[in-house]
Amino acid sequence: MVAAASSPWITYGSITTTLLPNSYSNRLSTLLPTPSFSSKKKLALRWRVAQARSQVNRVQNEIAALDELRPQTLATEKRIKMLRVEAGKSESQIILLKSKQSKLGFPRRNNLLGTISKNLETFLASEQRSSSVLLNLLRTSSSPWSLLLSDTQSLLKMGTSPSLLSKTIQLKSSQRLIPHAAAIASRAATLEQYAPGILIAVDGYLEFVEPHLDLILERLDVIEPHIPFVLKHLEVLAPHCGVLLSNIDRLLLFADDNGKYLDPLLPWVPFFVDKIDALSPHFILLRPHFKYVLPHFDVIAPSAERFKEKLDVSRYADVLIWWFGWVLKLPPWVARFILRLPFVPCLANFLARRLPRWPVRRNYKIECNYEGCEIYA
Repeated sequence: MVAAASSPWITYGSITTTLLPNSYSNRLSTLLPTPSFSSKKKLALRWRVAQARSQVNRVQNEIAALDELRPQTLATEKRIKMLRVEAGKSESQIILLKSKQSKLGFPRRNNLLGTISKNLETFLASEQRSSSVLLNLLRTSSSPWSLLLSDTQSLLKMGTSPSLLSKTIQLKSSQRLIPHAAAIASRAATLEQYAPGILIAVDGYLEFVEPHLDLILERLDVIEPHIPFVLKHLEVLAPHCGVLLSNIDRLLLFADDNGKYLDPLLPWVPFFVDKIDALSPHFILLRPHFKYVLPHFDVIAPSAERFKEKLDVSRYADVLIWWFGWVLKLPPWVARFILRLPFVPCLANFLARRLPRWPVRRNYKIECNYEGCEIYA
């Protein structure tokens, strides 16, 4: 718990240690006063309260943005409900921590100075996530100073561009970017070429994106190739930013081959977004066979959730389609009716493991997974 108290200072200290030789960082640490144990305990509890408040603020910002979304979809309503539960847990944590503070005899901070202190602590808790992005990049970089120099040069270029400055000033809710300054600065070199497009596209959607901005910047290396697609379709993707980011590694399986599957799948994002967590184990199994599934996706998709526990259906999707593809070619209402029959998921899972594979797969004895799958070679 005591370590948690100094979390922001640990982050900043780690950045200093990463950039400076040990001899210099050790000298700097000796200049800092060493707090007593009781002071550390007080700082720890207050810092945990600040972290919980920061989490509540982040969640409330996303809820407010989703509440204004029209029309409200089932996925949006589920997301709001989940976020309210998350906010409730953080609020409960704050109450418990404050109760503990009272038992330990901590003085209340009800005056103006106390309010300012609490707001500052909450801001630092929000900003710490951003600083962690910078720290992780510096730690993993072979040349931290070169990284900082490159980002600084990009920041100066963007900061002296009149068009970018005017767009930033005109951006709605631009003040929300302040706690993310460190993370944005750490990615300045990458963001520089996309900055004009981002500022235009994100206007009106920043409320959805901002609560997840630190995570976006942390994962920017894998997101960057798809930034043009994301900006083009931000009206579809932004409201579901949180769910998509939490499953980004599995979703990006379908973004290879120059993103040829992204456009066909885009209209299904609102339908599947609240089902992604349940269906995500299928993605790595389904990806090698998706070229066979895609032509029938309009028929299969509405019933997909019924197969969430039947992983073999995805593992051998190519085999099932070879033998039973004719069912999917029936009139859509007939095919969908068949897929909704109660016994179909179990039957499909049973047959998937037992149907001959050799008509479909040359290497039919290979158990396919996404990495290195050569079943059609």
